[in-house]
Amino acid sequence: MEWIITGGILFLGTIVFLVATILNSKKNNEIISKHLQEIAHKYDMNFSLASKEEHDYLIENNRVVVYIKKIIIPSNSSVTINARNTWCLRWGGKRLGRSYPNMRYMNELIPYLMRDYQSEKKVVKLVLIYPDTEVILKYLNESELTTVNPVDNNYGMKVLRFLDFEENFKEIIKW
Repeated sequence: MEWIITGGILFLGTIVFLVATILNSKKNNEIISKHLQEIAHKYDMNFSLASKEEHDYLIENNRVVVYIKKIIIPSNSSVTINARNTWCLRWGGKRLGRSYPNMRYMNELIPYLMRDYQSEKKVVKLVLIYPDTEVILKYLNESELTTVNPVDNNYGMKVLRFLDFEENFKEIIKW
């Protein structure tokens, strides 16, 4: 009898966890979409959600098209661009400047990173980091790292924190 009660509690806990995760993901997507739509409207550009594509959002006008891929990561993290298709996420710990105890490669980005978009318009590939990260780094060679700025070109794409998007959008779409 105790096994049935324990199994029921574990089952209900799993269901509650899954529902909370789905609702949180939906809320995050709504926040991002609304913000991007407002910025597109501000610059007289069209905004659309991607369906069955490598990118998540598309912002365009008659001069430029911006393909946006979002990644949702913890705020106490760092993103390192090792190569065009190798990005690393490190997270965890309690203080700034620490080494992060957790690490994983961001394999979910590979299809987007490897995709080459062709258009008569200026094409901008953008990776949008949500909600934030402490630092975005890029390997220059085997031992040198540099901090990535919003206007830097990283293997043909831009990388931005969600909080910096509006501030740097005009510079990104500049012809």
